[in-house]
Amino acid sequence: MLPAVGSDGEFWVVNRDGHIYRRNGNAWTQVQGGCAQLAIGSRQHIACVNRDGNIFQWNGNGWTQLDGGAAHIGVGADGDMWVVNRDGNIYQRVNGKWVQRPGNAFKIAVSDKNHVFACNKAGNVFQWMGDAGWKELPGTGVAHIYAGQGIIVAANAQGKLYRFHY
Repeated sequence: MLPAVGSDGEFWVVNRDGHIYRRNGNAWTQVQGGCAQLAIGSRQHIACVNRDGNIFQWNGNGWTQLDGGAAHIGVGADGDMWVVNRDGNIYQRVNGKWVQRPGNAFKIAVSDKNHVFACNKAGNVFQWMGDAGWKELPGTGVAHIYAGQGIIVAANAQGKLYRFHY
């Protein structure tokens, strides 16, 4: 299972078959559609990428397909959305359009527009600094990265978790 939790506690998971489930109180409810990776900034800001690389945004009742393609997606609590495509190119959604940002990444995590983090295939972690570009952070060997509420959680390929405060 791949979990996704928003800053407001919104909790969804994707199982191995790509089925999406949302936590409602003490029960799980299946959500229509399917995805390979899910990102939640908050209850109002949810997006996913399916196995074909199509990007979808939750509209409260269903999925709306966005233009472009991605391998990984991150959404902040403020709705700031970033993707990494299959070539490792990084894009930010600005005023309804994808704007390419410098660098190359494997995974992306977004807490909000001021706290965006990425890791590359070598396992190095970076923080987006706006006009100054990417700043490398301590640590290597990262395979997965999550960000929210002042904390970055990173996991290496063996599943060991690391926590950093920002």
